[in-house]
Amino acid sequence: MSDEKIDLVITLFVAPGHQPPDTGFTNVVASNGETYGFKFTGGNTAENDGSIDEETNLQASHIKIEIDRNSRSQFIITGGGVFGKNPTAVPQYDSLDVSFTYVQSTTFESESGIRWAEAIILNDANSHDLNSDYVIYVYDHDNNAHIPCDPSIRNRPSKVQ
Repeated sequence: MSDEKIDLVITLFVAPGHQPPDTGFTNVVASNGETYGFKFTGGNTAENDGSIDEETNLQASHIKIEIDRNSRSQFIITGGGVFGKNPTAVPQYDSLDVSFTYVQSTTFESESGIRWAEAIILNDANSHDLNSDYVIYVYDHDNNAHIPCDPSIRNRPSKVQ
């Protein structure tokens, strides 16, 4: 991910404690047993919830997912994952089409070898129809908690008419 342009930016907001549902946050239980709220903003759909609609077989896309600037002193991204199935029932395309890359200028590594960043790039080849959800993993270094931000960003295929 050195020379590719960023096509979209999605911001991830994370907050400790139970967040009211009418604020757009989803509440999850972290690895320390505590509740955290998260929400995505951005993407390219009217919902502004981090969802992505892309046209299959046009070109690859590179989507930057970053922690909200006000939360970066406490939360860091430790990884990403993809869930979903290819409508043509060839599940290996899910992993072949999508990968995650840490943003080089903000990538850190702990003494234990754990990598993290303030942002991560979702690289989508868009070569097959994918109906996928992406989870972003966040670490709260103030409270030693791993937070799965899922339900997550949606990627839905669009057909060129």
